[in-house]
Amino acid sequence: MADDSSDSEREARRRRLLRELDVADNDLEAEANAVLAEEDDGDAKPDDSIGANKSATAVLSSSPAKSTVTTSSSPALNRPTAATPQKEKTDAELDADLASLNGGKKVKAYDTLRKHTKRVRRQLSGEKAPADGANPFQVKAFAAQFELQAAKQKQTELKSKMEDLAQQANAQTIELDKAKEKIRLMEEALRNKAKAAENEAALKAAEEERKRAKALEEKLRKMEQEKLELEKQKAALKAEAERARAAENEYGSSPSDKPALGRKGSGSKTALANAAAEAVKLKGAKGEKGEKGDSSNSTINVTLHGGQPTAPQGPIIIREKDDSNAALLLQQQQAHIYALQEQRRLEAEQRANEERDRRRKEREDAAKRKAEKKRLRAIEEEKKRNAAKEAALLAERERQKASEAELRLKQEELERQMRLMRQRSGLEWFRNFYTLACKAQGLKENDALMYTLQRAIKRNKSIYDLDLFKVGLDARGLSAITTAFRDTFAEIDKMTPDLELVNTIDPPTINLRGNNIRSGIAIVDLCLAIGEVTVLDVSANNLGPKFTGELAEALFNYKGLKTLRAGANNMGPAAANALLKSLHHQKSLEVLDLGENGLTEKCAPALAELIELQPLKALTIQYNKFKESGMKVIIKAIANCSSLVELDLTQTGMDKRVKDLMEILERRTSMRFIALGFNKLGSSFPKMWSNFLANQHGLEEIDLRYASLGSRGVRTCIEGIQVHASGTITELTLNGNILDKKSLQVVLDLCHDSKTLKRLALRACGIKSDMMVNFANAVQGNNYLEVLDVAGNSLKGKEAIAAFEQCIRLNTKLKAIGLAALKLDKKSIIPLARAVQFNASLEKVHFGSNKLGEDGIRELAENIAGNENLQTLVIKDTNASSRSVVHLVQHLSTRSRIEIIDATENDLPRTKAFVDQLMQYPQITVRV
Repeated sequence: MADDSSDSEREARRRRLLRELDVADNDLEAEANAVLAEEDDGDAKPDDSIGANKSATAVLSSSPAKSTVTTSSSPALNRPTAATPQKEKTDAELDADLASLNGGKKVKAYDTLRKHTKRVRRQLSGEKAPADGANPFQVKAFAAQFELQAAKQKQTELKSKMEDLAQQANAQTIELDKAKEKIRLMEEALRNKAKAAENEAALKAAEEERKRAKALEEKLRKMEQEKLELEKQKAALKAEAERARAAENEYGSSPSDKPALGRKGSGSKTALANAAAEAVKLKGAKGEKGEKGDSSNSTINVTLHGGQPTAPQGPIIIREKDDSNAALLLQQQQAHIYALQEQRRLEAEQRANEERDRRRKEREDAAKRKAEKKRLRAIEEEKKRNAAKEAALLAERERQKASEAELRLKQEELERQMRLMRQRSGLEWFRNFYTLACKAQGLKENDALMYTLQRAIKRNKSIYDLDLFKVGLDARGLSAITTAFRDTFAEIDKMTPDLELVNTIDPPTINLRGNNIRSGIAIVDLCLAIGEVTVLDVSANNLGPKFTGELAEALFNYKGLKTLRAGANNMGPAAANALLKSLHHQKSLEVLDLGENGLTEKCAPALAELIELQPLKALTIQYNKFKESGMKVIIKAIANCSSLVELDLTQTGMDKRVKDLMEILERRTSMRFIALGFNKLGSSFPKMWSNFLANQHGLEEIDLRYASLGSRGVRTCIEGIQVHASGTITELTLNGNILDKKSLQVVLDLCHDSKTLKRLALRACGIKSDMMVNFANAVQGNNYLEVLDVAGNSLKGKEAIAAFEQCIRLNTKLKAIGLAALKLDKKSIIPLARAVQFNASLEKVHFGSNKLGEDGIRELAENIAGNENLQTLVIKDTNASSRSVVHLVQHLSTRSRIEIIDATENDLPRTKAFVDQLMQYPQITVRV
């Protein structure tokens, strides 16, 4: 099928090339005819031209696949032919034909194209090459070469296009850079322009000030010039007045003879003086000519009113009888009239000048007021423009600040997002791996562990103390936790340096107390997976002899423990011996707790050897049956362990060996803790106890619970504590010792004298209600006691409850109080809970073993909520229901900062709905 398809494709390609060659041939023919016709126009005859064209057409249209009959009138081709197959012409013959058609001229372009066309036609038709030695032309090779040339040409075109595109991209990049540079320059120009505008405004203001100062200077100069002119006028007037005064003195000093003087204008004064002078001259002349003339009869009555010459009152009297004086008198009268007219004219001019000056002054004042208003308006407009500019600048600054703040917020958000992208949560890894491990083993996830993990993840805190106390864990569940630890640490090791571990779970302390992990191998595997466990508590896991043996064998592979608490596991002597021998290989074991494990005197040698080998600081072997023989060996080992400062030998059956122990302890001075309860200490113990206390310098904790010493013996021991250890003791436990009024008073005296006693336990000491009243009244003013436990005593009656309410309310140093097993009910719990609410120093309250019921728990929730410092609330064995517990959690979550609510031993359901309700409050750990 493939060969057939390729053959059909080749055939189709051949036919297509033939069609293209036919089209090219026809075009070539037409072009050849046109060229020949143009070249032979005017040289050849019409018949020859037509014959030549026909011959050329016949020649050019010849095909190797057809037989044609050629007719021509050309001499070179004028031979008869028949309609028989004609032999194909060679290239030389074709050249000769073309030469004859063109009169011996070749057309090189048509020649070359004709040759190539002939060859292609021969090869496509499958004929052989001509006999003149031409090379054969294969169709397949031609097609391949044609396609190769087309591909090269296409590649060249694509390369050229790519270069063009690159040039365009470079040009765009350059244009973009130019645009950015232009924008930057424009921004710089705008900033410079703004600065220049500010400078220009300042320059304009300065120029305006300079102009105003110059105008004021010019005005002052003009005023000075006017002042000088006025001074000159004043001097001129003064000179004129002097001349007038001189004339007055010359012509007489009589007021009636003085010439008329105006206030302004010297012209009137001069005219009057001249008139007066002329009159005197005429009088003198007349006197000289007259023979009997009487000078007194020729006087002219001319008076001056207010310094001004006035017309005579009535007609002029001429006393002389001679008519020759008429002309003189007429001249005098005309002179007087002329003087009066001149005076009026001068006064009119003076008034006109004054009016002109007044109007000019008004115009000048109006112009000044207008200029001042214009100046003030310009100043106001300038202030407005400046205020607008300042407002615009302030708005621009505010916008810049807002944009900067927005940019800063975006940057902070981006940094936060980047930081979140770089952060990895070890707790989330552990939770996911733990879920996968549980699914792989077909287990249900431990609710308490998941709750602890989710709570830590929400708080974004690491877990360095794995507390799995009483969470119902078994060996398979512990194996899933181990697998999760291994996978988590492997994932942490794979982290690159650019990543950040925000929280993790890497606990050096593991508390597995109170579970059912019956596998020592699983316990040690967890330690090996974590790698740095120094404190391990596997108490109360019911390991038994078998799994204790597994633990002993597995501990050979882990040697980093410093503290091992494995009490209450029912080990038995054989398994305990194996465990003690495996602990010999630990590097530095400091704390060992093997209490309540059924150890006997058979375990005493191994334990003694361990005590002597390890640097033990604390040893707890309480509630084991060593008997006297076993205790003898252990006490001897204790004598050789000088590092031991804490010793718990409660109920170990030493009885008569108490004397040996006290003799050893009397020689030590650094004991910090000693517990000897539940042993038959004997009647001589109080004296030995006093001797022991006399040598101690740092004894802090004493536990003499159920010492069977009687009231007097207990009182003696307490008196010894008061005398010798009241300055160092911090904790005193007297549980189970019957205290009478005197013994209780000694205890109260110790509380009063000691400034270090912080924890006092008086559980089940037989304290009656009236004694509890006295005790509460004495303790409420104690400023040092922090922990008080009076559980198991009698607290009945309103008086006793009221006394303890006041004690709790007023003692602001108490941090924890134990009120368990006091037979409290839903009514008596109310005042005590209310007192707890108002005492802000309380952090832990124990109301366990009181039959409160659902209503009592609700009353407790209503009245205790509000204490923000309360952290732990214990309601064990109180007949609490799930609804009351949820109600309590709701109230305390909103009105306090409580962290732990211990509601165990209440038969609460562990259904998913109940757990989900509790999970709504992740800040509170609820133990059910």
